[in-house]
Amino acid sequence: MKMLALPIIGLLYSSLSFASDIYECPSMAHLASGTVAPEDVPAGYESRVLSSVTRLSGYNLYDGPPENRGQLKSDSSKGNVATWALTPGKYPQGVWISCDYADGLVKIVAKVKDSVTSCTATAKKMAPPISLAVRFVCK
Repeated sequence: MKMLALPIIGLLYSSLSFASDIYECPSMAHLASGTVAPEDVPAGYESRVLSSVTRLSGYNLYDGPPENRGQLKSDSSKGNVATWALTPGKYPQGVWISCDYADGLVKIVAKVKDSVTSCTATAKKMAPPISLAVRFVCK
């Protein structure tokens, strides 16, 4: 019985070292409020950003927070799957995933673990009212 237990424990332990982190983009985002820069509003006009629902329109991977605009180019892209090979320690501000709404005007973002060496995004077109589903798997 002891001889069986050791290979099983070894198998369980080795599978833990290949664990993946999964990030799923919400299919829609509810906009609650927003503003337009005052200098962009002509005299006699008022700015209004209405509460509404916006649907997922894309995704990206960034070197640092997305507002720094360090979008990373995927190493391979086939159909609806994109993969990025990453070097731990190369990104001082970390690697960030971005779920994009309204053609990138609105983003929901998450920083991935610093030890990640690859991320793969899979996008699927869905039936209305959901138009796109995106799932990142980072190892």
